[in-house]
Amino acid sequence: MGRTLVSLDIGGSGVRAIQFTPGRNGPVVEKVAVATLPTGVVVAGEIRDPAAVSLALKELWSREKLKTKKVVFSLANSHVLVRQMDLEWLAPDDFRKSLKYQAAEYIPMDINEVTVDYHALKDFETVDPVTGQTRRMLQILLVVASNETLDGFVTALRGAGLQPVRAEISPFALVRAANPAPGSESAEPSVEVLLELGAHVANLVIHEGGQPRYVRIMTGQGGEVLTQVLRDRFEWSHEEAERTKIALGMPTSHPAGAALGVSDTVFGGVATATVPGDEHPAQTVINESVSRLIGEVRQTVDFFLTSGSNIGSLSRVVLSGGGGNLGGFAQRLASELRVPVEFGNPLDHVPNSRKVRVPEGVTPQELSIALGLAMGAN
Repeated sequence: MGRTLVSLDIGGSGVRAIQFTPGRNGPVVEKVAVATLPTGVVVAGEIRDPAAVSLALKELWSREKLKTKKVVFSLANSHVLVRQMDLEWLAPDDFRKSLKYQAAEYIPMDINEVTVDYHALKDFETVDPVTGQTRRMLQILLVVASNETLDGFVTALRGAGLQPVRAEISPFALVRAANPAPGSESAEPSVEVLLELGAHVANLVIHEGGQPRYVRIMTGQGGEVLTQVLRDRFEWSHEEAERTKIALGMPTSHPAGAALGVSDTVFGGVATATVPGDEHPAQTVINESVSRLIGEVRQTVDFFLTSGSNIGSLSRVVLSGGGGNLGGFAQRLASELRVPVEFGNPLDHVPNSRKVRVPEGVTPQELSIALGLAMGAN
């Protein structure tokens, strides 16, 4: 209580920083700041050029006059693994000490080159089919991150004179940002899909009333990836590809509305006009690329619902991240999944949200990870 921290979401398009003070009813946000990063400095969630990130952070601290060097940061890339597991129950301290060795056979990396953590889901009892004895088990989401990935972030942060105090995977921060404000309760917790589309990474997490149930980190998916595809295909400049992507968006062949389960919060209750899909050669490229992503999302949701989750349906999908702003994307996603799709606003869960100034050109949903990190600090 009372200590000031800065949460950092460092991605391919730039840095999102939130200066805050932890509070009983959530973080008190003091400042929101952003900085761009040169292309190639951060790719697919991995820091390729720590010195360039350090320089950008130094300039950000100097320009915005951020008043603390203590930071919490997020990470999500192909070297971060999240897997549901059932392990022998132990007292919390003993369980944490033994986790690395209990989980070693399930980790496709050198156990000596990773850092492990976990999120407890539930403890339960099961009967051993051989001995007939009752065993107490703990179901967890195991989190594994390569030390090389962590070292890249820590090196960049320390190079800027900052002091990292905590790291968390981005999907867990997303759950916190989307979950109702502290103190709110529901008799039947809703099951939601949270989908955050960044520059090169798509984070997908299915949660039930704030409890993460399934996590998938998809690299090679995002707004900057699509821009690069257009750039390479048509030999355009980055600016030309980005401008064309925004202008065209996704072709929509159905009007928005209740028939597709599209929430009014996405389209304001106004039917979207049909857009011809073949008028521009880039339209086919956009459609194919984004359709592949939507297919991955649909397959992930189907797998979760049919793999013993004891959940029959979803209540909605919440979009965040800059990539989700692509025109027609939310409508197409609602059509494929047959559930309402909404844009999340994590500021709704910040006590002093009315006083928070968001930098021009930045939408609240782009701050979901940074705000989720802040909500987890205490």
